[in-house]
Amino acid sequence: MELQAMNQLPPIPPATGFTHRVRISRDYYVRLDRNDYSVHPSMIGRLVDFTLTLDRVIGVCDQQIVADHPRCWAKHQVITDPEHVQVASTLRSAFNKIRRTASTGGLQDPVVASRELSEYDKIFGLEGQDFIGDEQ
Repeated sequence: MELQAMNQLPPIPPATGFTHRVRISRDYYVRLDRNDYSVHPSMIGRLVDFTLTLDRVIGVCDQQIVADHPRCWAKHQVITDPEHVQVASTLRSAFNKIRRTASTGGLQDPVVASRELSEYDKIFGLEGQDFIGDEQ
């Protein structure tokens, strides 16, 4: 009798789980449901859509999966994809190399002019005096 009273299932299954849209911070981790999950570092500064199902955490940006982790039901855990760590290291090295090159004007070892301290004594008329200012 109950079986006859039940409605048919919809043609498209209903969406399950939670969805969140998050901007990825500089540390390429996102906090979802009390845990931190890594995201591909190329997504830093971009909005990524996350879906949390019963067993997966999936991040999608521009129809491309940028994070896929097993869901962790414990609290305060850090879940990291080793590939994300490797890519972050490569990007960080490239960024630091560009920064070093830009700060030195393209030179590896900048040339810095230097003078003897006695030259400053001559300029300020302190030649022949000791550090207190008395005559020697």
